[in-house]
Amino acid sequence: MLPYFVLLAVVFTLAYYVQTQQRVSNQNLIRKAHTQDGRWALIIMTAILVLFAGLRNWVGSDFGVYRWFYTDIYPNASLWETLFLEEEGLFWGIAVILNYFTADPTLFFLICSALIVIPIIRIISRYSINFSLSVFLYLAMMDYFSSFNGMRQWVATAILFAGLPLLLDGKKWKYGFLILLAYFFHNSAVIMLPAMFTLYWKPKSGKTYVLLLFIFTFFFVFPKQTNEFLQWIAPENYKKYFDNEGDDGVHILRVLVAVLPVVLTRIFYNNIAENEKEKPLIDILINFSTLHFMIMMLGLQNTTMARLGMYFSPYNVLLIPYLLRVFKQESRLTAKVIVMICFFAYFYLLLPVDSNLLPYRSVLDGFW
Repeated sequence: MLPYFVLLAVVFTLAYYVQTQQRVSNQNLIRKAHTQDGRWALIIMTAILVLFAGLRNWVGSDFGVYRWFYTDIYPNASLWETLFLEEEGLFWGIAVILNYFTADPTLFFLICSALIVIPIIRIISRYSINFSLSVFLYLAMMDYFSSFNGMRQWVATAILFAGLPLLLDGKKWKYGFLILLAYFFHNSAVIMLPAMFTLYWKPKSGKTYVLLLFIFTFFFVFPKQTNEFLQWIAPENYKKYFDNEGDDGVHILRVLVAVLPVVLTRIFYNNIAENEKEKPLIDILINFSTLHFMIMMLGLQNTTMARLGMYFSPYNVLLIPYLLRVFKQESRLTAKVIVMICFFAYFYLLLPVDSNLLPYRSVLDGFW
């Protein structure tokens, strides 16, 4: 586990330095690293995250599958047929193009890692009110590491995460085109079409609570029908996962972590916004967090459903730092440390049992 702890420490240190170099625009509340050293620290931190994920070797439960597709399926594939005839053709099209240059899949993993990490870190750096804490949560909440078991879906998630400014500006049509783009990387991105309209509900509106009540009632009263419905709406190549009677569902700890931001931000809603300009962003983040909790509840019955939570979980890394405002200024550092300790414990408990992440091996190991 040592490589993961070192990564967490190094990335947090760089993120903290970037945070000290940030300024805030008075017009749109966007944060930017305003010194050259701050910008370089941000670039180095992002590069470390890309390299750690991209240079892994037989780490993560999807590594072998993607390696096999790259080396055995796509070396002689037609680019046009892959792009236009295959499901998720944009993702596999990358493999076809790269095969023109190298038979080694390392570059493929590096590019996929960059497509995931760079958009996510860019949005976090622009919108987080506590950049170092958000980056720490991105790793400790396992969002970063879950991309080791779901690269296609995380590329789609990163594309949609990069569309947060469109949501804030109310540009639904442009965000819809972004959903279409993400769909061709992973077809489960279509879930964001209906979800998009709920993002503009007020967090404490009656519609939100009715939706929560409906999902919980349907889940607890009609569990068999719930599973049948989920199987019906699932893409054809994912239906087999709903037939797995041995699936015990997602770990309850994930659900508890998912519900905390939902409950706390509603209780302390009036304490976490310092001005009216922040409320549209906070409202959208709370709604994303609520949708994540709903998905994780459904994931108690089937792990496949929990994978859809990837589309909603990254927004918690932007939302949770707002909860520090519940405390007085002199107590916020202590509160931040407590939050980090709690999520580090969560990280420590989940890392050994998640996605075959241990032991970490790199393609560079043979050179030492």
